[in-house]
Amino acid sequence: GLVVDILMAALFITLVTRMSNLNFTRILVSSLFVGLLAFFSVPYTYHIWYLTFDLLAYFIDMLVSWGLCGVWLGYYFGKKQP
Repeated sequence: GLVVDILMAALFITLVTRMSNLNFTRILVSSLFVGLLAFFSVPYTYHIWYLTFDLLAYFIDMLVSWGLCGVWLGYYFGKKQP
């Protein structure tokens, strides 16, 4: 799981570095969108078919983890812009 998480973060960093007009807000919102895409693709789809009980936990986990990633990357890449 850790390797997959690192790979997804590396892919997101690659996308961020290719964006134009980088600022903190764009990076944070992009990161939250990636988190929502990850949530809707697996946990939410499983919940529709199998009615799992921990859907809210997955949702909060995706938003918090990708939100923190967006805050960190927004701070890091925001400092490099003139």
